[in-house]
Amino acid sequence: MANHIKLDIQETAEELRNLLKKETNTQKKERLHALYLLKSGQVTTLEALSKLLVRDTSTIYRWFQKYKTEGLTGFLKLYIPAGRPLTIPPEALEQLKQKVQEPEAFKTYGEIQLWLKANCGVDVDYYVVYRTVRYQLKAKMKAPRNSKKNSLRETSRDSDMALPSANTKPSKSVNNTYNASGEPSMRFVPASPSGQGFL
Repeated sequence: MANHIKLDIQETAEELRNLLKKETNTQKKERLHALYLLKSGQVTTLEALSKLLVRDTSTIYRWFQKYKTEGLTGFLKLYIPAGRPLTIPPEALEQLKQKVQEPEAFKTYGEIQLWLKANCGVDVDYYVVYRTVRYQLKAKMKAPRNSKKNSLRETSRDSDMALPSANTKPSKSVNNTYNASGEPSMRFVPASPSGQGFL
């Protein structure tokens, strides 16, 4: 058997419709829509309302229980989990939008995170900053130069061009010859590619 909703809605259907038009928050808009459908007589049961809103009947029941105890103000009050906000407030977002347009304003998303906290009093996670700046404001941070990598490249290039040190001994071959007095003498000649260094 269908569960008919018994709820004494204080606002008129016209008032609810006007509130529905003005509301910008998706969650609040959904709740106002539920009240409006019920007040205007377009639905009378939880099951019908559940199908229209694509919401579980238990969720809609909790909404209406809150309306009974707290009225429209409590009905529209949304639960905000503890911790950092998941979005940047509109006022801070507008300031950030203008700031990122300045040349060399920020080099990293971490700098933006610190700027928001210092200048706007908004403490949000790094991912929130990245998602907002990258996808909502369509701005990109320049990747910092990898100085370590460049340093290694320069060091490698310098080592390839380095001259032999004083302790480095060139490869030579020994050729035993004799001088005019019959004493042996030693003459060094460069080694040939074949390894035969004797003259």
